[in-house]
Amino acid sequence: GMWRTAARSLSSSSQAPGRVLISGAGACGLSLAALLQQRGVAVDVVDAAPDTAHQHGHASVLTPAACNVLRKAGAGAFLDATAMPLERYVVTADESDKDLAWIDFAAAAERCGGQVLAAPSGLLINELKRLYEAAGQSSRVHHSQSLASISQTTDDPNLRVAVSFTRRPRGLATSYDAVVGADGIGSQT
Repeated sequence: GMWRTAARSLSSSSQAPGRVLISGAGACGLSLAALLQQRGVAVDVVDAAPDTAHQHGHASVLTPAACNVLRKAGAGAFLDATAMPLERYVVTADESDKDLAWIDFAAAAERCGGQVLAAPSGLLINELKRLYEAAGQSSRVHHSQSLASISQTTDDPNLRVAVSFTRRPRGLATSYDAVVGADGIGSQT
């Protein structure tokens, strides 16, 4: 998807960006952050949520492509220890056992050349956050933080992106080489 394309283009350009801002500390944002840092790119991550507690209690459905990206980000041991193969997803009525709908993940995975896995979302987010924070000396997720504005600086020969935040925490820059919105559906980024 989008974050895989961004990681490839940012890390393979002839002049690697000096600093990237990622808005969103979910699986996509943190995977991208870890992958970029592995390639020597300085990354800041902000998230509007006060912490990752809102992620707990749900399962993430991981396609074969997502599993490949997570393994490249360093989460392979986590997947091996906690993820389970997901063969079929069934939606049933509240009061009956009648199947209303179902998705055959095994057939889809076979076509894609891998397995569809289900992993606990909260644990996955915590592992990706750990990988991101371990990869950089001053890497940490800045929670309760949102972007207030984004504008490209046309007077700058390097075409940097100027940003302002709802709160100004220490350690965040005011301009970046790239800004990635990974904060989900309905994002304003």
